[in-house]
Amino acid sequence: MILGHHSAGPSDHVIEYVRGRPVREGRGLSFLYVPRITRVVSVPLGSTEARFEFRERSSDFQRVRVEGGVVYKVANPRRAAAAIDFTVDRTAGCARQEARALLRRRVLAVARDILRDELAGIPIKEALTSATNLGRSTRIRMMHSRHLKELGVVVMAVFLKEVRGPPELAKAMEAEQMDRIALRAVPPGCDTLLVSREPCANLSDGADDVGGPAPSIECNANCPFRHMCEDFMSDVRGGKAWCTLFREFSV
Repeated sequence: MILGHHSAGPSDHVIEYVRGRPVREGRGLSFLYVPRITRVVSVPLGSTEARFEFRERSSDFQRVRVEGGVVYKVANPRRAAAAIDFTVDRTAGCARQEARALLRRRVLAVARDILRDELAGIPIKEALTSATNLGRSTRIRMMHSRHLKELGVVVMAVFLKEVRGPPELAKAMEAEQMDRIALRAVPPGCDTLLVSREPCANLSDGADDVGGPAPSIECNANCPFRHMCEDFMSDVRGGKAWCTLFREFSV
């Protein structure tokens, strides 16, 4: 009679079935068995990180690309062994790689379903600015997932590395943010200040289009818009510097 030998790793939970009935079970077991009537199951208990990249849509039907990962582990090996075949490959001496890959795919499928549902309930701008909250809510829902409980899996962490929308939306949000910065930097006492994006047709020394005096602008090294002005002090007329942002001469 030819005997087989199985030696499990410290993070593997082993179940020995003889004629279909479990006779031995434990973590990191090493024993001899009769292959003809014995089936050895080895369930990995160590934590696993599964990376993902999903493409979904927000509540306002904008494309969203989510990149991140899920960290999980098997907490109930009996349930995992009942749902997925973790039978030991006698040649390799460990559970078949297909079983580990199948478990990974099922965990990521649950993560994708939850992320799709979360993104479908928020607009694109909220999705792009609240990646932390999105990852937290996804983790909480995965921890209470009935499907993962049936697999005996516990989710330890969900991290979102990047949440990205269409390129044109990113440019629009950047321009909107720059406009907010410009408005916040308007000097006190300026009730109305028009920032024009159109080029100025006529330049005058200290006079506007209707012949009145130009608004006073401090044009020096302390100007809050200097980082936006590549032509600082490059055009000086009559002792006044041309401001490329506000399209007029400073005092």
